[in-house]
Amino acid sequence: MRRCACIAVLFSVLLLQLSSCARKSLSPDELQSEITTALSLAADADSSLRLLREGRLLSTFFEGHIEKLSDEARSASQELRSRAVADPVMALQVRECQRDLDVLIAALAIAGQHSGTSLTDAGEQIAATHKALESLAAAQ
Repeated sequence: MRRCACIAVLFSVLLLQLSSCARKSLSPDELQSEITTALSLAADADSSLRLLREGRLLSTFFEGHIEKLSDEARSASQELRSRAVADPVMALQVRECQRDLDVLIAALAIAGQHSGTSLTDAGEQIAATHKALESLAAAQ
């Protein structure tokens, strides 16, 4: 009897593990929220970079803030990658948002070094990503 109880517990744990591995579906509202998050991160990075260039932001604050934005962008990208999308139009929007987040993450890494030319390049990439995400959000 005890052996059956142990097997039942192990089977239940296995079922829980398997069900947690399944990819959760992404709803249209959740996609809108993810796009809004990405847009917010890009806008924040764009503003922070502008303030740094204008001398209105301390470089130590900028470095920490860029690191925080990078972490949040990576988390948002991972969230999108972990979700299932059945609708082909939504799947395209998810891929666009992921691509924009990847570009933003790369630009933030460059901006974190904040040297002259690389800062300009990062700023251009961040501004372009910001515009792309605005277009994606407007298409929702």
